[in-house]
Amino acid sequence: MDSVPSDFCLDVLGFRDVHPWDYEELAKALSGRWKAAADSLADNIQDLTLHCRVENGEWSYASRIYRRNNENRANQDDLPTDRRFLRCKGITFNAVKEDEEYIYEPCSKEEILDLVVPGMLLQMRRSSCIDFGSTLSPEDASLIFDSFLRWHAFGLHLLSLWLPYYGPESERFLSTFLDRGGNLGSLILNSSWPHSESVEGLVVKFLNSSDPFVFVVDWTPKEFKSEPSLTLTPKILEVILNAWDTVEDFNIFFASTPWHAGPEEVLLLPVPPNATRKLLKAEDASKEFIVWSKEDGSTLSCTIDYSKQRTSLNVPSDESVHDPTNIELVSPP
Repeated sequence: MDSVPSDFCLDVLGFRDVHPWDYEELAKALSGRWKAAADSLADNIQDLTLHCRVENGEWSYASRIYRRNNENRANQDDLPTDRRFLRCKGITFNAVKEDEEYIYEPCSKEEILDLVVPGMLLQMRRSSCIDFGSTLSPEDASLIFDSFLRWHAFGLHLLSLWLPYYGPESERFLSTFLDRGGNLGSLILNSSWPHSESVEGLVVKFLNSSDPFVFVVDWTPKEFKSEPSLTLTPKILEVILNAWDTVEDFNIFFASTPWHAGPEEVLLLPVPPNATRKLLKAEDASKEFIVWSKEDGSTLSCTIDYSKQRTSLNVPSDESVHDPTNIELVSPP
């Protein structure tokens, strides 16, 4: 095994994108240069998050390094010289929670978009996340999207994308991102996304990609507007139902969007030939559940929550459907 170059061992094991503790355990099962590479990754891996902010035309950024045993605010001197040990776990723009404190460094727009962001995109892994806040202007959002998309490998592997609707810029960004054919696990949109055929097509494209497991339109009833927001349309529902029925290893999935109707649209979907379906409701009538089941034990549920004006799809099914003290069978009798 020692005939394999050390750099090759580091590259192969580094691609696994696991916690330093997992590299430590892996090293116990290896020997030679493979063991040395696993030990080196366990001792030296540093995970970084980059937080960028745009306020009143002023640009700034902050970063934080998470090491194996402690956590520090990061500056350039903190970064490892060998970039194989640096993993960018997330990039945010105007999306830091109010209770999180960072020291932001003022910086020119050009430096952030042309140097800082591209440098971190190169360090992203399969578990990385991108989070855009809703306070960005359409003009700034467009500049940021261009900075991401200039790097042609961006999006090939990404765990999660949180994307508000800034206008057509958001649709173009998501469309280009999905056209690259990467593995995006979680897509979270906000209630500003319109209920349109083009947006529905983008959601379907995401759901038909290689490994989706979460789709959410983030929304609360107090945000209700006269213009309908994106929801689980019959076409989107059908794509999810067909994936549950036909795709191997479709074992974990969650979708949730606003909902302002009853179960009728869901019940219009054809039942897969190898599945059964039943309609349930909570005793207090605050929720209704449509549950599909297959002989192999696989289940898919659609929960309509009237109090929150939301619907959700769950694989495996929502645990509430198994509560005999609070569930009443509606159909079939």
